[in-house]
Amino acid sequence: MKNKLIIYEINELPRKLLEFYVNFKPSSNLAKLKKFGKDLNTVTTDKGELHPWTTWPTFYRGVDNTCHEITSINQNIECDIKYPPIWKYLIKNNISIGIFGTLQSYPPIIDPNVKFYLPDTFAPSYEAYPKSLEKFQKFNLKLVSENSGEIRPINFIEIKYFLECILNKSISIKSTLKILVQIFLEKINKKFKKRRSLLQPELSFDLFLKNLKEKKPEFTTFFTNHIAGMMHYYWLDIFPMDFKNLYRNPNLFNKNSVIKSLDIADKQIGLLLKFAEQNSYELWVASSMGQEAIEREDLERIFIKDIKKTFKLLKLDNNLYRVLPSMYPDINIESDSKENIDYLIKHMLEIKYLNQESLFEVRYRKNLNKVNFIYKSSNLKVKNLLYKNKKFNIFDLGIEYGTFQKGTGYHSPFGILLTTGDKSNRLFKEDKLIDTKNVFSKILKFFEIKK
Repeated sequence: MKNKLIIYEINELPRKLLEFYVNFKPSSNLAKLKKFGKDLNTVTTDKGELHPWTTWPTFYRGVDNTCHEITSINQNIECDIKYPPIWKYLIKNNISIGIFGTLQSYPPIIDPNVKFYLPDTFAPSYEAYPKSLEKFQKFNLKLVSENSGEIRPINFIEIKYFLECILNKSISIKSTLKILVQIFLEKINKKFKKRRSLLQPELSFDLFLKNLKEKKPEFTTFFTNHIAGMMHYYWLDIFPMDFKNLYRNPNLFNKNSVIKSLDIADKQIGLLLKFAEQNSYELWVASSMGQEAIEREDLERIFIKDIKKTFKLLKLDNNLYRVLPSMYPDINIESDSKENIDYLIKHMLEIKYLNQESLFEVRYRKNLNKVNFIYKSSNLKVKNLLYKNKKFNIFDLGIEYGTFQKGTGYHSPFGILLTTGDKSNRLFKEDKLIDTKNVFSKILKFFEIKK
């Protein structure tokens, strides 16, 4: 019998929140995993400020960021020859794979051993395999780009992509009803907007499970970020004792939002446990790092809302540039030539505060056709900016201010790994704390592959 493995990537789940949930819900699927499987702590050795787009490559490549050098979303990944991700090893060894949303998995791989491949929600294009997944990815990328760090009104393009997904059955009737319920709740009480992001894992898992049941790859991954997002904002509401100075009172709705996010993951894990049992799979539930309390308050942030307007004022041809998905405070832009990017950088750096400090700085430019800017946000709300020493209202530059919830939880190197299945439990028998870069070799051993 062939070895078969599912990895459910529960982004940034720390030990503290896991223990809280299983104590709160002792009959949960996570509680069952802890009791009957192998329950491990993990640690990442990545250097510098931790981010999931760095820690997941460490998890799947067998080396940390001092070797793979992956530091940004949509950077040119140059380490694939020396440190390829685990699924490339598996493909070469004639093991079928199915990737669904794993960070830094773009571009999709087309190979007889690839059953399905949908890259992450920050992919620079909607390419996916098979082609039937592209409608969903188009909708998925649009949602992320429109709502990064701030909940915005639903627009026409999102509705159009959503309807296309219903028509090609990428989104089920059941998921559609959940969306309608969410819209209704938002209408009667605005606080439910805080939970809009919890729809994304419902929609994506529905499609993942459909493909898993149909294609049955021997190795498959599914990524979800919805718990991490809730923790960033609402750690204070669930663990107020972690804070010396509470700048606001704990909120019960926020606490319940974190619990609801865990309920969603727990239900999905239950479905995967059932599928695994019926189809001779083993299941790992993993986070590549965790979170812990951080004390900082909400701030006003400056951001580009309408980049076409910005380009127009800067006399840049909008058709020459493409904005790639990113997370605030980054903005990623690519073009088809080094000259275009040089010209873009020159003009973007001319947008300045009244004290002559540039609004942007170039953070990353390893690929000559692509640049990563970072906002240099001001603590003071400004109405005007300079461009080539001429004063403009920020709205004329396509720029606005918004409240940025800096959050009360932030990245920690310590995560978790839960496994179920006889082979997995034997594989981790001697482990209590595992360095995430060693997971790579564990997967090779699981499939009996010599590196």
